[in-house]
Amino acid sequence: KRWTGVDITQKHNMLTAILQDKSGKELKRIERYVHFTGSSVKASLVPEASVLVADGINRPVIAIRLEDEDGFTPRPRTIGSFSLDQNHWQVVGSNGNEEATSVDLNKSQNGKYEYKVSDDGLVRIRLEPTVKSGHINLNMELADGKKSLVKAWLEPALRDWIMVGFASGTVGHKNLSGNMQSLSDLGQTEGIYKDSQVSFFAKGRVKGDYLLTIAYDSDKQKGEVGEQLNGVIDPEAWYTLYGDEQQQQYETPSSSKLYVKLEKEQFYALFGDYSTGMDVTELGRYERVLHGLKSSYEGEKLKYTAFASETNRRFQRDELQGDGTSGLYYLSRLPVTNSEQVTIETRDRDELGTVLSTRTLNRYIDYEIDYDAKTLFFKFPVSGSDDEFNPIFIVVGYESESESTEKTIALGGRLGVTGLNDRLEVGVTYLREDDEQLFGLDAQLEINENIRFKAEAARSETELEANAWKAEVEYRDDQWNARFFAKQQETGFGLNQQSSFTEGERNIGLTTRYQLTEQQSLVAAMSILKKLDNDDQRIKRSLGWEAKGKGSQLSVGYHQLEEQVSGDKKSSDSLRVGSTKSFNGGKITLSGQLEKAVDSVGSTEQNPDRLKVGIDYKLSEKVSLFTEQEFSRNDSSKQSNTRVGLKSNLWQGGNVRTDLVQDKSNGDVSNSRNYAVLGLSQHWKVDDHLQFDLNIDKAKTIEWLDYSPLSDSSTTTINADDYLSVSLGTGWNNKDWSATARAEYRDSEASNRRSLQYKAIRKLGDHYAVAKQARVIETKQANGDSKRQSKFGFSAATRSKNYDYTLLNQLDYESDVSVTSSIKSRSSKFINNLHYNHKVGKKLELSLHHGIKLNQSETADDWAVTDTLQLGARFDLNESWDVSAQAGYLHHWDTHTRSDFAGLSIGFSPTKNTRLELGYNMHGFNDDDFSNENYTHSGPYININYLLDQSLLKIFDRPNLNGE
Repeated sequence: KRWTGVDITQKHNMLTAILQDKSGKELKRIERYVHFTGSSVKASLVPEASVLVADGINRPVIAIRLEDEDGFTPRPRTIGSFSLDQNHWQVVGSNGNEEATSVDLNKSQNGKYEYKVSDDGLVRIRLEPTVKSGHINLNMELADGKKSLVKAWLEPALRDWIMVGFASGTVGHKNLSGNMQSLSDLGQTEGIYKDSQVSFFAKGRVKGDYLLTIAYDSDKQKGEVGEQLNGVIDPEAWYTLYGDEQQQQYETPSSSKLYVKLEKEQFYALFGDYSTGMDVTELGRYERVLHGLKSSYEGEKLKYTAFASETNRRFQRDELQGDGTSGLYYLSRLPVTNSEQVTIETRDRDELGTVLSTRTLNRYIDYEIDYDAKTLFFKFPVSGSDDEFNPIFIVVGYESESESTEKTIALGGRLGVTGLNDRLEVGVTYLREDDEQLFGLDAQLEINENIRFKAEAARSETELEANAWKAEVEYRDDQWNARFFAKQQETGFGLNQQSSFTEGERNIGLTTRYQLTEQQSLVAAMSILKKLDNDDQRIKRSLGWEAKGKGSQLSVGYHQLEEQVSGDKKSSDSLRVGSTKSFNGGKITLSGQLEKAVDSVGSTEQNPDRLKVGIDYKLSEKVSLFTEQEFSRNDSSKQSNTRVGLKSNLWQGGNVRTDLVQDKSNGDVSNSRNYAVLGLSQHWKVDDHLQFDLNIDKAKTIEWLDYSPLSDSSTTTINADDYLSVSLGTGWNNKDWSATARAEYRDSEASNRRSLQYKAIRKLGDHYAVAKQARVIETKQANGDSKRQSKFGFSAATRSKNYDYTLLNQLDYESDVSVTSSIKSRSSKFINNLHYNHKVGKKLELSLHHGIKLNQSETADDWAVTDTLQLGARFDLNESWDVSAQAGYLHHWDTHTRSDFAGLSIGFSPTKNTRLELGYNMHGFNDDDFSNENYTHSGPYININYLLDQSLLKIFDRPNLNGE
């Protein structure tokens, strides 16, 4: 009764109503958000609000606008998820600006990250500073499970020339003394010793708009291709440096001595190691890690990727189903170091060729790999199926050594052309591996806002000539959502890049959804799957009704299945009913699903009677404790599957893990420290210090008969190998320590496996850090064979500011014990390295290194011990002259062989960046593992060292005859 007028304004998707009295005075303000329907949602890049630069200093920012069909954006602080197609870039957390919210890494799950809409309606995704330019693809998850691909290109930053490097040479005359016979056995010889090295890195602007990067190391040994490609450094291979804000990145990845890269805006050409990145199409997919030439360009109308390499390796693809534990999982071939690409795929339980979701994993963060043993060990348990009992597979693509030592040529690329205002893209692909080749065509067209069309066709010529094609049409509007697909892949198609589950079959189908009301919809689907090598086929039809209410959901459907397998015809009609209901304000949710065959002809293995019930109890807003029980029965077996665990309500399945923690002092981001906690699961965050995760899987089969399914595209509800797997993980952290532990147990018909792993990190204070780890895996096979693998590590780093010293220590212990056919074998290894450096005053510096290695094998009762001790001292006489002394030994205790070295040297710096050293060792030895830092041969020697920097590049600054 007090107000007589209202003033309504709109900003973005927020409505503001101001209630006024007769004089126009504001009495009350009401704010409401415009309804964001989520239908026909699209995501688009906003270049003017983005920072698309790869300069290694600034964080790239990708600004994205989400819109519905009316052009409205989601309300501020709306939460969603996204994923990256590549793992070359690392997502970072919020920088503290509430208006530019991004993502915290501890919310990463299943390869996805959380985004939050800013107050201006945009989503801003920030990446760690990088020097890697190129295109980046982000998959934005929208309403009703839809996804929208957003593409951006990180451009290189033009800069003035920088150069770092050195040139060094050593010439000496070495003598042998002492036990001549034993020293000769160690590979030492008398004579002139020569050694030299040139190593440099240079980067700068050429021809105005181009950026040239070049690196060369004459002493570099031929390494594994891809070892440095993604900048992944083994955190256990070096001393602990957690918390010092540094980041390690390889800017010039190359397995050979030379790396060259020329780039400009959206173009680059390089010689070095690279990923082929041929992932735009499915039939022309070619993802390998190679060494050689590569070039890429992405313009407004034209884009291309081309590569060429000479290699003696072959590509291998393994598909392993999860067993409910972290591993071990065994590969089929011996992988080449650092060449693997590991993903986890969830596939449709009725058609394994249909991938429902994909997650890309990162080495050392998500898994560990033993290249010699061909094993994978994950930092989290990999379940055999998801919540809907769709099977989960570990897909590993990697390079393996070819049986032939002859090198073959691998080359190819894709050329794409866009038109019709970017609504049409047509591409052509060519791939070649020696005498094998593939040629493909692809096209995609956005006919209008509602209709999209995609098609591919390809032919491969290997031992067999085979064709493949696929086509897809999708229609969406406010009421209809329909998709028609047809695909065929002949046996033997491809260059070993496609999944084996889709080989030799044709699949045609239609799925549609009609929205009756906002709460009710009709769904229908039909598909025909036919094997190309015989007359086997499967026809599926389904019709259903779904309704959603407040805290409840109900679905009723009718399904028909017709099969013809080896001449036998089978059919089954079934009724499916599902329901969920929430109580107590959504804290408790009950669910149930029933599938009952109402009519059948022949065996019903492929469509059994099934009952599933479940209870979810919400522990927090995003974490729930769940238990599910499934029973199924058909003509050949009775099966049961039990699952208990913790899960996130934001995304389905998988683990939430902490890869990076940011410790802020009083909330000040500028005064923060980052430290790593590898593989920490935190499904349930009890408080700021303690987290838990729990997973229990159980499968039981009662009675099993032989059955020949239509193809590998069929799977039963659970694994044929009955099992019980239990995994319990916990993470804990406080001001000083972070720790994670996991215990696992798996008992199946084939084997019994137990594992325990533990890691702890002492956060870095002013100058101190410590890390330790332990892991034990024990496996017992049903035939009596067994294997136990143990690993322990401890490392510490002390860098004193008050006393000018540095102390580094790293200890590793590994033990393997196995029993095969009642024959026991064992091997153990213990290694410890200690480095100490102390600066006494301004002129004297002392150093010490001690290393010890102990080995024990099944053929030796005693330990084989080798140790080394090296001492050094250097004194600066003045700015140009210095003197030094060094001494040490290398001792093989089992062979009673000892090598000593001792000597004096004098150093002189005649000019800037140049140092000349003259020395003589009274005694000496040669061992590449311990003598790299010092010249340890006996006799006189000369060392020359020259520092390379950008002063050498002044020649590029000289003007030409035209004065330019």
